[in-house]
Amino acid sequence: MNPSPSTGDRPDTFSDDDDLGDRLNLHLLIESPARWEAMIRSEIERGRTDPEARAIVESIYCDQDRDRAFTRFRSGLEFARIRQLLEEFGASRERRICEIGGGGGWLGWALHCEGYRVEMLEPNSEFITGTGYLRTRSDAQGIRIWNDTQAWYADPTRFDAILTHNCCHHFQGLVFAAASIRRKVRPGGRWFMLREAYADTPQELFRELAGHPYSQKYGVYECYYPAAYYIEALELAGFELEAIIPARYANGVLVADQPSADVSWKNRLATAGIDWMLREVPDITARLYRAEQFANRHLGRALRYFTRPQAMIFKRREVG
Repeated sequence: MNPSPSTGDRPDTFSDDDDLGDRLNLHLLIESPARWEAMIRSEIERGRTDPEARAIVESIYCDQDRDRAFTRFRSGLEFARIRQLLEEFGASRERRICEIGGGGGWLGWALHCEGYRVEMLEPNSEFITGTGYLRTRSDAQGIRIWNDTQAWYADPTRFDAILTHNCCHHFQGLVFAAASIRRKVRPGGRWFMLREAYADTPQELFRELAGHPYSQKYGVYECYYPAAYYIEALELAGFELEAIIPARYANGVLVADQPSADVSWKNRLATAGIDWMLREVPDITARLYRAEQFANRHLGRALRYFTRPQAMIFKRREVG
């Protein structure tokens, strides 16, 4: 099945004189499980002769060999660091965790295999890009999978932790979504927001959308925001920012497609400092984000460390 691009003609390159916002077809981009599945199947086929296409598919764990993709993620450095964060912030194995927007389910499955109590909310039930393959695995039968969002909200279960991974930039209305999700979080519960997409200027937004390997080509929805958008949206919805995992932490382990264990001594030292903050005084990382944001907004700086976080951790705040 080959998806047909529905976004009209798109130039392969843009000159500096072009207004990218005018050249992009944005209003036709949609969130469609069927379109995502057809797109990935098309890219898998293209990857048989195109190493770059194959590398992109593998970077999002959508390999045709599903078992290989799942195993590769579970054995990787990113997953090890995710487990460390969950444990440090109270989402231990006996706690209830729900991954929202988990796509093919490799993260939820990996956590389940490590003994975590995981449920998964994913409206996409397609085989590769949704929960179709996950449901066929005998070692995933203990994961409660929700494809019906309204049924998930109607269920009385509340969670100690919500986990989103490369997900929230697909929400069209993050404040409303976050306020709705908050009702499913127990008092004191946390939201671990990992691997989001960022842009701070119109130029950067349009460049990112123009350069996305799939969005304009296949008409799938993507958008990019400043870190402040995610943080202010969740704070308005009744969460508070508890901690920031900054860029370059552990050599970019939470965002790099193929993170390297070969880390410079400077990065190891900085990572050790962040680890200490996260264990002892995580609020300092949130304050450093706000200080960097102030410097960028009011002092003409262009810092991209705490304001381009690899992960953000929020805690449910009680609203009286």
